[in-house]
Amino acid sequence: MKKTFLALVAIVATVITLYWTKKSALIPPQKSPIAETAPAAPATALPTARSREVYQGARPVLTTPAATEVSAECEKSWQALRGTDLSRFSAPDAAIHLTAIRRDCGQVPPRFTNTQGELVQRCQLYLDSAKGDLDSPAYKTSRLGCHAAMVVYRAQITDWLTRDEPIDRITDPKILADKTVARYVENPGAAADIADRLLELEPTLYPAAKLALYGRFLDARTHGKSPAHWEKMEVARERAGKMNPAERSQHLEMAVAAEISQSRDPVKVQEKAEWLVKNDPASGQGHYYLAWVAQERNDPAGMLRELEKAAAANPNDARYTNAISVARKTPPGQKAGVFSVNLAIPLDSITPQ
Repeated sequence: MKKTFLALVAIVATVITLYWTKKSALIPPQKSPIAETAPAAPATALPTARSREVYQGARPVLTTPAATEVSAECEKSWQALRGTDLSRFSAPDAAIHLTAIRRDCGQVPPRFTNTQGELVQRCQLYLDSAKGDLDSPAYKTSRLGCHAAMVVYRAQITDWLTRDEPIDRITDPKILADKTVARYVENPGAAADIADRLLELEPTLYPAAKLALYGRFLDARTHGKSPAHWEKMEVARERAGKMNPAERSQHLEMAVAAEISQSRDPVKVQEKAEWLVKNDPASGQGHYYLAWVAQERNDPAGMLRELEKAAAANPNDARYTNAISVARKTPPGQKAGVFSVNLAIPLDSITPQ
């Protein structure tokens, strides 16, 4: 990934946090304000039974490509994981798959090394926590961490086993869903292309639309001088907004994030941020981005005021309180560098029951 942004992987590949600490390449700025199409449908209730099935359901056995780089024993363990319904994930499931992977998959292709290590670490933590208080936050967090690690590891397996298959020839939505998750961090543009193919087969699958939006955004940042890439992101943003108006705030934020990434022009960002203050006051995002504008104008007092307004509007967004803490500790004349947008793989439809 390019050094124009910082990728922080929290649960394997589930969260990317983008910090605007360096200037992006300039492309022609947008002429229109935030485009918001009227909702085409009521808010989608997430997760849906179909999204759980596509992202978590058992996968069919896939034929291993010739000249495989894994042992027959490891392949068997992989197929067992692929055949598991992860929506009913439990500690016994974690123990079975963790034992098999440790025993059989000592040698794997390089792309699996980090993901497999993450799975082993997080699932062992989950099994250790399962011996204690099952109502504790530590247990619940570790369970989600192990489950997410298995979802992403299984997605990488599917992607690797189908690496020579053209995307337009794949008709199994589960294979396409796995491939989008597997590609998201290493190649977000490719993940968005696969998500578009998935939406051709499953046009109501909102998690795919959300992932396509985030993938288009990240891909556009790596093609800073290409308006066509930002236009693709805007198309994806409008589509996601129609599919799930309940996440309107996230869709609107992407328009402001795109403006910062494209132009870093405080005047243009201020225009969109003020629009957010008026049209989405409860999220606090408008004031958050007005704080970015104040920082760019070397106005630390104004930045702090706007951050405090953002936190007052939405105390549940930790970005605001964290930014306030950092801003207060930042020496005069320095930029706090605290502004970010979270681009998470939509695991709200991938979490276990």
